[in-house]
Amino acid sequence: MIRKFEKNDINPVMQIWKNENIKAHKFISKEYWKNNYNYVKEILPKVKEDFKKIIYNPVFGNNKLKADGDIIIDRTLIDFKVTSSLNDFKSHLEQLVLYVILAEGLKKERIYYNIDYIQIYYPRFDIYPKFKVRMNTNGLSDLE
Repeated sequence: MIRKFEKNDINPVMQIWKNENIKAHKFISKEYWKNNYNYVKEILPKVKEDFKKIIYNPVFGNNKLKADGDIIIDRTLIDFKVTSSLNDFKSHLEQLVLYVILAEGLKKERIYYNIDYIQIYYPRFDIYPKFKVRMNTNGLSDLE
């Protein structure tokens, strides 16, 4: 369901964040996600305040290759990375680029995410780099 985000949505959004991260990252202790819950809840509203549309836990790909993102707000795919280092930034960025490419493939199935930007949010560092995605008929052409 797509609708306007409201302030009282924060608790259900955070439950999705915690539960889906625990399911998706079995190699990370459940306590890690529980310990970072309040911190992410506090900073989440800072990501973007004037959004119109929100999609929780979007799924990209098909039966052969399936991936799920954290959240799409308006036309920005945002992935939360609660990490103690920024050393994996390049792989985090590559992950989001792959999601955008997979999202383009979903248009054949009439699933339209229409992603114009990708953003990685690192709450421990309070940084959230954002990149414009430019697509052409051959696929991804550039990040700005």
